[in-house]
Amino acid sequence: MDGCDRSHNSLGWCKPHYDRFRRMGLAHLLGIRSARPLIRARIYAMSTPTPPDGCWEWIGQLTRKGYGTLKVGGRSSYAHRVSYEEFIGPIPKGKVIDHLCENPACVNPIHLEPTSSRRNIALRSRTSLARWWSENLVPASLNG
Repeated sequence: MDGCDRSHNSLGWCKPHYDRFRRMGLAHLLGIRSARPLIRARIYAMSTPTPPDGCWEWIGQLTRKGYGTLKVGGRSSYAHRVSYEEFIGPIPKGKVIDHLCENPACVNPIHLEPTSSRRNIALRSRTSLARWWSENLVPASLNG
């Protein structure tokens, strides 16, 4: 970082400048005090469209269950929730975000919808049960 006389290491930056970069992305280099204006750009940069299903596959950090995460304002957030809020609007109070595509790494706002936690669990358990049924109990000749 120009003008910084601390010892440099990561990407040629000192620890405080590197930490700020990790928190805000390129926003601090552009003189932007808030990371909000660059969230859309970060979502585009950290996802890859996967035809033919139309998912935007998150290529950043994933949880053990496959959900994308990113830091916004120094706090870790689920990427699909950030994407929904950025492209669609606020998540209604008491709602969770359901992946209509059943891909937890997807951040395509068209594939996301707010729903109750109870409905989300019911939908997922039903599709999981149907998948298990077809894979384990339906004869292979009928399973395609």
